[in-house]
Amino acid sequence: MRELTADPDGAVHASIAGGRKTTGFYLGYALSLFGRPQDRLSHVLVSGPFESNSNFFYPAPVSRVIFATGPDQRPLNASDASDAEVMLADIPFVRLRDGLQESLLREGASFGDAVRQAQRNLAVPSLALDAATCRVCCGETVLRLTPISFAWLAWFARWALAGCRRCTGRTLG
Repeated sequence: MRELTADPDGAVHASIAGGRKTTGFYLGYALSLFGRPQDRLSHVLVSGPFESNSNFFYPAPVSRVIFATGPDQRPLNASDASDAEVMLADIPFVRLRDGLQESLLREGASFGDAVRQAQRNLAVPSLALDAATCRVCCGETVLRLTPISFAWLAWFARWALAGCRRCTGRTLG
């Protein structure tokens, strides 16, 4: 999916219909990680009683009666395949691509690393300041600042906690 979504001029239309449940889940999951605004995810829905009938393949253009079979292979309910409705349902999905580091969009980056980065991006922001060492912990990132840079950051942090409205016209925090 990472490779397919790398082309800015292309669009991906992925369908989770058919196949194995796990494969469909991973397809949708990968599209959520790497998808762009032009990409789509869909599923094919078939009206009842056809969706679980192993003898149904498509809506017949003319009347064609098919039978559902039980475990003993005896015919159960009869249905006319020409009455079946097949719908393509768009599935909305969250696109997380813009929050991933560029290195995770290149070949060779692991799926697990992309998931971990997306999860970090969704975490509640946190900032911890250690004045004794001029260290700053922003989420999982630890930085050592110069004393003057640390002082400025501490001042802005206090300002934000106090709800200062001067810089943006709204409460920070």
